[in-house]
Amino acid sequence: MTVDEFLNECKRRVRNGKLDFVPATKNRISRRRYGFTILDIEDKILNLNSSDLHRGPEEDRDYPGEYLWIFRKMLLGALFYIKLKLRNNDEVVCISFHKDG
Repeated sequence: MTVDEFLNECKRRVRNGKLDFVPATKNRISRRRYGFTILDIEDKILNLNSSDLHRGPEEDRDYPGEYLWIFRKMLLGALFYIKLKLRNNDEVVCISFHKDG
C-alpha cells in the first residue's frame, strides 16, 4: 500500500466516524496544552498528505500483522507526531497525536 492509498483509506474511515483515539498520557497533555478536541484531531488527520510521512509502514510489535504509519506535521507552531494504523474492523487507530519529542 502506498502512503496515498493509506491516507485515502484513513480519510474515508474518519469521515465515516471510525476513528479510535488512544488516550495515552502524551496525547492528553498535548490535547490540553494546544486545545485540540477530537473533532480537531479528525480534521488534522483529514488534512495529512504524503509529504507529512516521517516513516513507515512498519509492523506493530504489539499487534503482528498491523502496520504503523508515522507522520510529522507543524500545527500551531509546534511539530506534532501522529501515528496511525488501520484495523480490519474498519477503524483508524490514532496511537499518537502529540508534540514531537
